[in-house]
Amino acid sequence: MTTAFDDKQIVRFLLGQLSEDKRTGIEDRMFTDDRFYEQVLAVQEELADDYVLENLTPDQRVAFERSFLRSPQRRERIAFAEAFTRALASQTSRQTNAAFEPRVGRWRSLFGSSNGFQWAAVAAALALLIGASWLYVQNRTLSRSIEVARSEKQELLNKDEAGEVKLKKLESENSDLQSQSQKMKETIAQRDRELAAAKSAAEPTGSSILTHIATFTLSPGLTRGSDEPEKVMISGKTQVIQLQLALPKPENYKGYLAEVRTARGNLVFSKSLPAAQQLSFGQAVSLTLPVSQIPIGEYEVTLKGAADGKLQSIGYYYFIALKR
Repeated sequence: MTTAFDDKQIVRFLLGQLSEDKRTGIEDRMFTDDRFYEQVLAVQEELADDYVLENLTPDQRVAFERSFLRSPQRRERIAFAEAFTRALASQTSRQTNAAFEPRVGRWRSLFGSSNGFQWAAVAAALALLIGASWLYVQNRTLSRSIEVARSEKQELLNKDEAGEVKLKKLESENSDLQSQSQKMKETIAQRDRELAAAKSAAEPTGSSILTHIATFTLSPGLTRGSDEPEKVMISGKTQVIQLQLALPKPENYKGYLAEVRTARGNLVFSKSLPAAQQLSFGQAVSLTLPVSQIPIGEYEVTLKGAADGKLQSIGYYYFIALKR
């Protein structure tokens, strides 16, 4: 049975004030319920507006700044909304004051030689303000675009052949969205399989636990065949292979990316890894591979270090997977 969440609970979720189980419930439902996801986006927009207009309580403002403003994109969106609100308030104030000026004074400020350029600047600023207003309104409507597309599709189903062209276009757009969603689900499923394999390997089963994980140390090679590849022997009870990728020299990357390919160059596994560990033989990065994804054959592991948002190649490692 699907749990119902009202706007107040969604606000507490966005502010990071929900309990762990309720927060997980909302996150899971956002992945499976498009309408609920759109509802969360709408509440998020209203919450941001309340923050800019200072309609939040002191506790809500503190929670909003701590949880919502962590993202640079969200900070830019709030900064734009605040600038827009100030410009709109300033322009309204100027128009109100101008209504009480004598007519002669207003004509002088408009056509006087000393203030002509100032009036042109105000007019240009007003034009920019109108353009910014339009962009702001457009941004608010994007979160509801999926629902509008569905409504249009339902209407077109009851019309004649003239509407079929537009219907096909909408179906193509929906297909693209579904494709993106499917890729995301596959990524999540991949992470779930890795987690399940790791948990299964970590569960104590007496002395047989040692047979579930096979650990091997690989040294980097410049080219395939420069050194004899390490033989990774996999027994029938082995569930996980753990490869210790020795670094050719000390590194201080905060993270790494490992890509495993077959001898033909086909990518079979890719995983982000944490910082290197200091072992008895030097620094090494630990890579865990499920046996189910490593059939018998020769493999190449490419290790890259992450620095300043870029990846730098560090070394290549080769091994041959064999069954006992």
